[in-house]
Amino acid sequence: MSKTRAANRPRAHFGEAGARLIFLMLGLIMFCAGTASATPSRVIAVPSTNVLEYGAARFDVETYNTFMKKSADGGWNLINYGVTYGLIPYTVGKSWGMEIGLDYRDLNGSIPAAADSPLFFNLKFAVHEGAFFSDYFPGIAVGILDYGGKGDATAANIMYLAASKSFFGSWRVQGGFYSGSGSVLVDETGQASSSGPMASIEYQLNKKWWFAADGLLGKNRYASMNLGAGYLLQPGVRLIMAYDMYANSNLKPTVSFQLLMDY
Repeated sequence: MSKTRAANRPRAHFGEAGARLIFLMLGLIMFCAGTASATPSRVIAVPSTNVLEYGAARFDVETYNTFMKKSADGGWNLINYGVTYGLIPYTVGKSWGMEIGLDYRDLNGSIPAAADSPLFFNLKFAVHEGAFFSDYFPGIAVGILDYGGKGDATAANIMYLAASKSFFGSWRVQGGFYSGSGSVLVDETGQASSSGPMASIEYQLNKKWWFAADGLLGKNRYASMNLGAGYLLQPGVRLIMAYDMYANSNLKPTVSFQLLMDY
């Protein structure tokens, strides 16, 4: 689903310095960050504070590929198919919303056990930005990401909390924290690396183009730094392209594409 990252996948190395760099960058530009309209329920990899409106559905297809890499050299690819549905009626949803989603994930043999349990569930509850007190009230979201899968192989079962704030009409920054299964979210040596902070920054250039950077700290398969751009192909249809660098040194960088279709 679009709010979930196809995260039970091999990942690529950028090191702790790279992970810290994105958080430093966010701190430096936070003062100049507004509503990044038409963004997905995730940013790139990080779950956002957005939720679908009541009765709205989103279908998405995501691909992750290590181009020019043979499997013997750490190359891999993944395809994720997802659907997300908005649950809260508008009379209630002026202030808050909820969405539920389901993913079917094809890991192309990179985690053999995943073929037995390719379905993952996601749930998010969010309070909209400016819903209470004043326009200074941030957007807040709490959710469950990639619940399901197969035991110690793919059942990440991540819970997260995020808060976001828009600035100057075109920028939005977000910070949060995630925590999941210590048997799935592990580092290169198999030791638990199951929690950490996450952050993102978004910029809406115009009605068509959107740019973002996000990251999750840790050494697990989800921990990554991601740089991407989105383009509105037509109303309700958006393509997001990203370059993904992973903190786990066993995992190679990927180029990813997300096609999001709203109904």
